[in-house]
Amino acid sequence: MDWRKWHGLYDSQPVRRLALLRKPISRCLDARPSGKICVIGVRAGDSRDLLGALERHPCRQDVHARLVELAANLIAESEAKRSSGPDR
Repeated sequence: MDWRKWHGLYDSQPVRRLALLRKPISRCLDARPSGKICVIGVRAGDSRDLLGALERHPCRQDVHARLVELAANLIAESEAKRSSGPDR
């Protein structure tokens, strides 16, 4: 499986695909009591789903995340996108 190509599909349909992934993340965050929230993302890909859901969420400062990804190219792309500004 070419994971880079699969994640590239987000670029062709970013609003729909990412919204489908970010919505349950936001709902889960909404349901949590206030305070520290620990998140572990295994096979995190380029992390657009979690990081995008956190971008404007009121509890974003409470979230401490460990994102795990083995594909070096996805990690590099995620880091490059984060350093260039927020994902839209």
